[in-house]
Amino acid sequence: MKVGKMKIIGLGLITFLLSLMISYAYTPIMINIIDSTNNNTRDTLFENLIPHGSIEIINDSNFTDYGFSGSGTAENPYIISGFNITILAPGKGISVKDTTKHFIIENCYIDTFDDCIFLHNVSSETAIIKSNQLMDSNRFGIRIVDSSNILIVNNTVDNHYQSGISLNVCPYSFIENNTITGTGIGSGGSCIAIESSAFTSLVNNTCRIAASDGIYLTNSPNSLIKNNYCIDNRDNGIWTYDYCSDSLVFNNTIIGCTKGINIWEAYRTKVYNNTCEENEFGLNIYKSSSINVKHNVLNGNSKNGIVLGVSSMNCEIIFNNITENSLYGTTVTESAEFNVFHHNNFIDNNKYGSCQASDDGKKTTWYDEDSKEGNYWSDREKRGPYKIDGTANSEDPYPLKEPVNNFTTIKKTDSLQLWIVITFIIIVTNVWRKRRLIFRKESP
Repeated sequence: MKVGKMKIIGLGLITFLLSLMISYAYTPIMINIIDSTNNNTRDTLFENLIPHGSIEIINDSNFTDYGFSGSGTAENPYIISGFNITILAPGKGISVKDTTKHFIIENCYIDTFDDCIFLHNVSSETAIIKSNQLMDSNRFGIRIVDSSNILIVNNTVDNHYQSGISLNVCPYSFIENNTITGTGIGSGGSCIAIESSAFTSLVNNTCRIAASDGIYLTNSPNSLIKNNYCIDNRDNGIWTYDYCSDSLVFNNTIIGCTKGINIWEAYRTKVYNNTCEENEFGLNIYKSSSINVKHNVLNGNSKNGIVLGVSSMNCEIIFNNITENSLYGTTVTESAEFNVFHHNNFIDNNKYGSCQASDDGKKTTWYDEDSKEGNYWSDREKRGPYKIDGTANSEDPYPLKEPVNNFTTIKKTDSLQLWIVITFIIIVTNVWRKRRLIFRKESP
């Protein structure tokens, strides 16, 4: 009898999880704590703030020392709200360390010499940073160390000397709906920099004019990078570096960077539905294997659309639109091996050259072995195989007569299936611990 009940409970749990994942397939995970305040309302709000000095909390009792409302529970967190903290001398705006109480930092304007907001060693699931305007510091807009399950939503982070938002050893954190502009002025920092923080979710952020990267992750596997806009950043729009494996880079738009998406030293990462336009390079893959690249648009980049770099192996590049890149649509370098290309639309790349792709790699396959269908090449002038430039002497033996015409349909179906697979482990391991935060009502 007990075994039967356990089976029923287990089946119910699986059904719930699958339905939950499907419902979130095209929406941000954090749905109820993110307000809909527009920029005009935000500007009016900050005009009416209360001037306040720096806030330093070094243990749980400090919250009551400042007289903040709330009791520090998940249902009634301490509220740090409505302050104008402008400090020209050295010092942080709001600093919270070594706490176990729940708290929210919201609706504050902070302009400080050091970090605007700094958290260190706060207990898991206890901190929310939302709807703040963080300006002009000589360090970071938001810096968080050794804390997990942090929520950072709806903040405006502008003009910081180092990175706008920085997380170090902060797994299971959510960074959503933030606008970060003009960061890394002196240090070459990024709009968002994530280090050693597995299962990080970055959704719907706008990252502009960084001295280095729009979004930078290192040693942060199983992360989700979805629906972000990375525009006019000096180096990379999105750079995943040094074991950001098993991650999903999904539906991002990258314009005006040196490299749109840069995948380094990763395994099994999915790059789906992204648009990389008017960069130098659209997508770069380096020392990585089993990278799955589907349904992306790589258009109008001043050099190559896709580069498979040193020691990139067993990557699958299919159902992409690779168009009007000044040099090759795709370049496969010498030590890249066992990579596959099929059902891509190569249109008007390398207009002044003899071919739209170059292959110096080993055992590249330019068609789908099951269907015996290759890629569409807009410059194909005669029947027979399409010859690929490069030392590998490759060819596409089954070039398509017409562009792939089911691109949108496959794109939608495949992305939903991928979302379910990628998200399953994250949901199973973390959904119950997050439910109070994900579905918490807005604080009064």
